[in-house]
Amino acid sequence: MKALAGADPDAKPDYRTQALTELNKLEQKVILLNEMLDNVDTQRGEQFAKGDVYDVRAFSQPRLCLIIQQQVSSILASARPKLQKWISDAQTDDPESLDTFLQMNDQINTVLSRYEAYKKGDYATASNPIPAEYAASAAN
Repeated sequence: MKALAGADPDAKPDYRTQALTELNKLEQKVILLNEMLDNVDTQRGEQFAKGDVYDVRAFSQPRLCLIIQQQVSSILASARPKLQKWISDAQTDDPESLDTFLQMNDQINTVLSRYEAYKKGDYATASNPIPAEYAASAAN
């Protein structure tokens, strides 16, 4: 009956490929947010400003970049639980993907830490793409 409805009972979804595709999309967002944080011009007065992220009609270019940063950081933060589940599952089911998942988790945590520092006005920390724990160990 399933075959008549167009379903292929023998075909199973390739969850690993789906996860890696989604991971690639997350990586693109990490790169985007990192580049945006790298290009913040605090000398011109670019700052984080709270406001309605959906009303973009009256925003200047720097303000629009801030809104995009907010949206991208929100997407990355909401992806954390799913990524952590993938890490947990990969420890037993897919050890060859575990390293990839862990690296992406580190990249997301690093860029979100930079973004949080930027929101707080700590532009020195926000401008440094190297996590504080690695910077401290490299200095020793």
